[in-house]
Parts: sequence; C-alpha cells; structure tokens
Amino acid sequence: MEKKIIPIALFDMDGTLADYVSAMKRDMESMRGPREPEADEKELWNNPEPHIKARKDTIEKRPGWWRDLEPMKTGMEVVKIAQELGFEIRVLTKGPNDVPYAWAEKLEWCQEHLGK
Repeated sequence: MEKKIIPIALFDMDGTLADYVSAMKRDMESMRGPREPEADEKELWNNPEPHIKARKDTIEKRPGWWRDLEPMKTGMEVVKIAQELGFEIRVLTKGPNDVPYAWAEKLEWCQEHLGK
C-alpha cells in the first residue's frame, strides 16, 4: 500500500500571517519624543541609533506582545485556500534570542488563529 503524500505549505509568521509591522510602528510611536520624526517601516529595521534599538527591544519583551499581534487578512485568506486545497500548514518564524517566552507566545498565536 502506498503512503499518501500530503503537500506542505510553508508560511512566515511575522509580516505574513501576524501584523508585526503595524504593532511595532504603533508601539514605537507611543515612545517617540515630541521632537522626533515619526518612525517609518524602513527605519524600524535600519536605524542604527541605540535608543531606537532599545525601544524596539523593550517592545518585543513586553509580555503578551507576540501573542496579541493582529492577524493579517490576506495571509490568513491564503492559509485558508491552502487548507482547502489539502495542504498541511507549517509556520516558520524567528524570535528574539533574549526573550524566551516570545516562542511560547508565537505558538499560542498560531493555536488561536490557525488551530492546533
């Protein structure tokens, strides 16, 4: 008897399924000084200023931050289509090395929004 091969679809979590960028921009804005310019998406990744990196690190270390990211509509629609086509869904993600509970929160996010 032949073993049925189930196709696998790989999805990146942050920025594809979970809206990391909007949450980071929102929270960076809440920490912005009155004379600082608004943070743009490019600046979130490429700003070498130590205080910007420290703010980002502080945000990512907030308990519940990863778990509470909003799902991205288009990404979730593509997941649904892949499931309907018979794909097994796998989520790829990376987390901050110095925030061990981020991994648990990412798993909780997947369980809540994608099922177990």
